[in-house]
Amino acid sequence: MFDYFMGKVYAAFLCMIINFLFLKNSEIYKVYIIIQVLE
Repeated sequence: MFDYFMGKVYAAFLCMIINFLFLKNSEIYKVYIIIQVLE
């Protein structure tokens, strides 16, 4: 359970970093969709 929680935190953090690096909406939406699928 703890590993699952840490995975969610890491995914959210990674998404935030990518959003800062790639300020294109298309890239942000792709990452968001990928994370939703992994959930």
